[in-house]
Amino acid sequence: MNTPLDESLHSFLIRHQLAYMHKFDPKGVISIDGRWRNEPFAHQDTHIFYKFDDLFLLEAIDVGTLLSGTHHQFFDVPHAYCRSLKPTFFKENMTKGKSKGGLPITFCPVCIKGMIRGRGYAYFRKSWEYDGKCEFHNTPLSCLTTTDYKSTVKAVKRLLAGKNVPSDEIVRVGIRNFTESERVNLFYPIKTVACVGKELGICLARHMGELLSSKWLPLDVKDMINLTHTLISLPIDSREYKHGCKLLGQIMVLLQNFKPLADYLNHNCSYVKMLGGARNQLAEIVLVPKKKACDSCSDLFCKKRIQKSHYIKHLDADYLAETSTPLKRLGFQQNILQSTGKYLWSPIIIGDSMFNNLSKGNKD
Repeated sequence: MNTPLDESLHSFLIRHQLAYMHKFDPKGVISIDGRWRNEPFAHQDTHIFYKFDDLFLLEAIDVGTLLSGTHHQFFDVPHAYCRSLKPTFFKENMTKGKSKGGLPITFCPVCIKGMIRGRGYAYFRKSWEYDGKCEFHNTPLSCLTTTDYKSTVKAVKRLLAGKNVPSDEIVRVGIRNFTESERVNLFYPIKTVACVGKELGICLARHMGELLSSKWLPLDVKDMINLTHTLISLPIDSREYKHGCKLLGQIMVLLQNFKPLADYLNHNCSYVKMLGGARNQLAEIVLVPKKKACDSCSDLFCKKRIQKSHYIKHLDADYLAETSTPLKRLGFQQNILQSTGKYLWSPIIIGDSMFNNLSKGNKD
């Protein structure tokens, strides 16, 4: 079954369940009052999604979402961005109850007919969930008027078959999930673990005089000293320490040019490949200290991930691009990437993407 690049997650789940479920009963997608569920999932027959790899399913969830620095900062937990895979596709929501409310089921009747005529099938575009008008025809979208689960399921089946359904034109202002100005465009191709923040704090403290007199000082003197003190003195599981690591990650774009800090990361850390996703098919490259104190660390989750990691003897740009799931996703969206430094762990700037034009070049 074909999966268009602009198909919504609700539509992806609906069409595959309609095609392969013994009994079409999409309780995880449609609410009891006839709307799209806010967090759709496959509540049964989840085996039909095992044929797709994790990366494909991740794109099905995030369709229409431009990759940004969110979940991809220096100290962000590896694979945090893919936690939705299991609860969406693989049985974790089998016992979830019925829900009310959610998104209205909106569509463009002209697009639906054009899809069937041109493709042989119809689907729901992601943009219909937040736009007020069809981006192709500049006409108001329609909304199903059914108000219960059973009649809505019948209406969705009829609509995808190109038949008439009870609907009204909607009147609303389109709302996007974000604006371009709100995007975090600094993206870290390589992450690190929390204990590295403490080591970097020690490194900065040892060379504070040199840092304060350098052109790479990213904060005022008082804030820089306070940050260093936070990283050195507080436990890594404290909220203040985590906030300190977040700030440190934000200023790494300047601190990467401070030689003592860069030397520490380059000579005192190793690269490992961490697997993640619903079936460990996704990978990230992570910096970890060569001299680790995992046995005395309170972060059991981090310890477990490191124990299952694969050490990399030699990391180059080609291996990073071929292995890193986040970089593969950036490539898929055809982003313009600009490096901010000379190291593989240097943050990169995400420029314009052709992603928004992928569907626009394929009108039905």
